[in-house]
Amino acid sequence: FVVCDNGKIYRTTDGGKTWKEQDSKTGVPLVHLRFANRQYGWIAGGRGNILYTDNAGNTWKKQLSGTTQNLYHVEILDYKKVFVFGDKGTILYTVNSGAVWQQAEVNTGTKIFDAAFTNDGQGWAVGSQGTILYTSNGGKSWIQQESGTSRDLFGINVQKDMVIVVGDEGLILKLDMN
Repeated sequence: FVVCDNGKIYRTTDGGKTWKEQDSKTGVPLVHLRFANRQYGWIAGGRGNILYTDNAGNTWKKQLSGTTQNLYHVEILDYKKVFVFGDKGTILYTVNSGAVWQQAEVNTGTKIFDAAFTNDGQGWAVGSQGTILYTSNGGKSWIQQESGTSRDLFGINVQKDMVIVVGDEGLILKLDMN
């Protein structure tokens, strides 16, 4: 699957030799796609758009996000618990596969680009202006952590005992969890 900034979704079933367009029912930019397993997947996009499939991407349905903020990242804990991150500190989560999306408690107004969780409910999210957010309660509330930079942070990876963050101009930050 590939999502595009014109609201289009493309799917390949032959390793990328051919691509077929799918109907997204939206013309807004689609930014990030992620699957929980072979059946369940979500797409985050512009103007608060969240698309969902429960049939391996054969069809996509719009879910009510409750926001008009641009959404940039989908993080899936399991096929029921999903997070979506976006503009102005928007962090949405669902515990029922998107039947209802809730706003997490957040103390920032910056863009959030990426996030990662551990198996014990800890999570980090990164974004513009050096934003690093942390949760210890499975994502219901987030607190800001000092990053030591004002550069935009675009990616995060959680390992067994460390968190790696990457950002503008080759910036790499490491948080040791020991």
